[in-house]
Amino acid sequence: MLVPVGRDQESHLELQRDIVRAFNAMYGNILLPCVALFPEGESAGRLVGTDGSGKMSKSKGNAIYLSDPANVVRQKVMGMYTDPRKLAVSDTVPDTNGHPVFIYHRLFNPDQGWVEQASEDYCTGKIGDVPIKKKLIPVLNDLLDPIRAERARHEALIRKRPQYLGEIVMRGTEVAGKETKRVVNEMQEAMGIAYPNLRKKR
Repeated sequence: MLVPVGRDQESHLELQRDIVRAFNAMYGNILLPCVALFPEGESAGRLVGTDGSGKMSKSKGNAIYLSDPANVVRQKVMGMYTDPRKLAVSDTVPDTNGHPVFIYHRLFNPDQGWVEQASEDYCTGKIGDVPIKKKLIPVLNDLLDPIRAERARHEALIRKRPQYLGEIVMRGTEVAGKETKRVVNEMQEAMGIAYPNLRKKR
């Protein structure tokens, strides 16, 4: 069972695996161990804020939200932190590794060939920050467009039927409840503490 988590959650999954191994060793292969699914790359795990200081944070105001409209994304991208070593387009820099705009390009831009060439041109003083920021705007908006559309669809349904959100929660609860009951029943039978008559009364 894959569980998408950050590196800081690995210890919790290891505890689950310890319990699963101990239970399965005594009663058979009933439970499945969790396998951590980590984001690819350090930047994906903790996306740097638009101001270049640490990860995105609501309290710091350096985040691009999934709900941000296209014009807000544009404003935030154009205001992103840039390399203080490069004051003019012709200035050269050794790399773009810590540059927030390039970090976002490397994570989200499907045209990695362009990113590689732009990084080289940036380092050698052929282009400045404005072109790479302008290129990032459609990249992020293309990524966010389907998310915004789905959000708008659900918001419209909630306006029409306020109980809509509760219905989604209830459906998910029912599905999870059935699966949980199935696993618990298997565990009880394996442990020899199954009581069919009591189950029927529930």
